[in-house]
Amino acid sequence: MNSKNTLSEKPDVRGFPNGMGLRPITGQIIMVVLAFWMLIGLLYLSTLVLNAHKYDRPFTLSWQIIIGNQLVYFCWAGLNLVIMAAVRGLSGRPASGLYLAGLAVAGLVWIPINLWLDASIADWTFQKPPRSTQEIFAQTNFFSVFFVVMLYLTAFFSSLGWTFIERWQLARERALRLEQQGVADRLEMSDLRMQILKSQLSPHFLFNALGSISGLIRSDTPQRANSAIQTLGDMLRFALSTGEEPLIQFSQEREFTENYLALQTLRFGDRFSYVIDDHSLPMDVTCPPFVLQTLVENAFVHGVERRDQPTVIEAKVCVIGESLQFSVRNDVSTDQNNGAGSGNGLGLALDNLRKRLLLLFDERATVSGTMGEDYYEAKVALPLVKSLA
Repeated sequence: MNSKNTLSEKPDVRGFPNGMGLRPITGQIIMVVLAFWMLIGLLYLSTLVLNAHKYDRPFTLSWQIIIGNQLVYFCWAGLNLVIMAAVRGLSGRPASGLYLAGLAVAGLVWIPINLWLDASIADWTFQKPPRSTQEIFAQTNFFSVFFVVMLYLTAFFSSLGWTFIERWQLARERALRLEQQGVADRLEMSDLRMQILKSQLSPHFLFNALGSISGLIRSDTPQRANSAIQTLGDMLRFALSTGEEPLIQFSQEREFTENYLALQTLRFGDRFSYVIDDHSLPMDVTCPPFVLQTLVENAFVHGVERRDQPTVIEAKVCVIGESLQFSVRNDVSTDQNNGAGSGNGLGLALDNLRKRLLLLFDERATVSGTMGEDYYEAKVALPLVKSLA
């Protein structure tokens, strides 16, 4: 009975919405705007009191005057919030300039409304008979109109400035989060590279390789020992030089894998045989380092090292559509139930490979393993990337 474990996982979705994503107007914003206009109202009352005192004019500050004056500026606070809500909805509009012009023109409607409202509240404040609308506008002077226009411009530009400051702060926070995310990704990639180096050229492997070389020297075959030392040096040089490269030529990956197999031959002799089928592969294909070698190493860990009989390792690399496909198949014992793909996980090396490929290609890369009755097959699928050279 066959079972299949697929290692492909959807990575964390890291991104931000296209819009500015401003938060709704909160109670805190309402309180600040209200306090701002109430303060302006109190300052206006203070100027009236100081002006009356300076010119010895009769003026009594009553609670009715205070309430009436603050009611006028309460209306300005409400207008300020309406303009702010309108400006905050400006993000993404194709005609932003026309939209802002429309808000400015709206002031032409508000100005006469406010003049009438201000005069009506003033009549109530100073206990005068209410005037008709015609009388109010007939008695309105240019100074009152100028004063109302300036207050409207204050509400308009304060709303605009507040919204722009919010957007700047939000953009700054997102830029900082993106920078922190980039640092975290780089640290994770560096950590994975270190794990890869430990997995591919672990002390255990180096110990076995050096032990085999030592055996060749003792058996009076210095020529093979020198060749093995050269091969090991080439592998170490390759591993260190490609540690920072996301992609390399596949020919380099194949050469590194064959060097790995050559050293394993010193240890296992004729206990395994292998074939690498990549004849149909274009010459300019690239891949991340250690992909094929990791799959081949997995075949040794869960195949050759656990069998007394000779093991056949079959590796195939090909292009299917826009995907680069790797597969490595090896013999296993029929009673082997604790290896890769048996339900106990696919091993540290393949798990490191999966994480590295997810960082490079997101969900477009997959790593999977299938355990059969007498074989195990590991597969990797990547987006096809060709060299620009």
